[in-house]
Amino acid sequence: MRLLVDTNIFIYREGHAEMPESLQHLEKKLRENGVEILVHPESLKEVQADSDEARKKIRLSKIGAYPLLEGPHYAVGTDSGFDSRIGPPKNENDRVDNAILYSIYREAFDYLITNDQEVIKKALKLGISDRVLDKADALELFRKLYPEQKKPPVPPSLEEVPISSIDINEPILQTLRAVSYTHLRAHETS
Repeated sequence: MRLLVDTNIFIYREGHAEMPESLQHLEKKLRENGVEILVHPESLKEVQADSDEARKKIRLSKIGAYPLLEGPHYAVGTDSGFDSRIGPPKNENDRVDNAILYSIYREAFDYLITNDQEVIKKALKLGISDRVLDKADALELFRKLYPEQKKPPVPPSLEEVPISSIDINEPILQTLRAVSYTHLRAHETS
């Protein structure tokens, strides 16, 4: 599954402020389940346009850790179905929002997470609001898609320990190695 984070979510995640607990849970759920988190090239351009050089340098160092979404590229007037539903961009921020929405409209990724209410309103006009989520809706969705897996209870006579703490010279492991070796040899000769 491929997920795009909008610039406002990226800045929220990677900024200097404490990350909200809901975003922490969402991030953990995504990573545990191998969801690919992408950034749109227009988000990179937004960060590059920051006039605060120190902040820009920090954000660029962090955004570089994410893969960039490749295509489709949006240009006003190239897709009349898309343009007629949301109208022309009013400013640069609007153009960036449209480019990001165009990517999900064209199914370049599965979900967009944003806190931008204008993006969410435009997604509704495009009929893709089920795939454009704020962080609370995203957490709820991914909790449903990837429910917590409870570990079965460990019998009282067993102790769960990290594999690195096991002594490879334990007699039972030597027995298992001998049995495995004999079994492997038997298959090689047949």
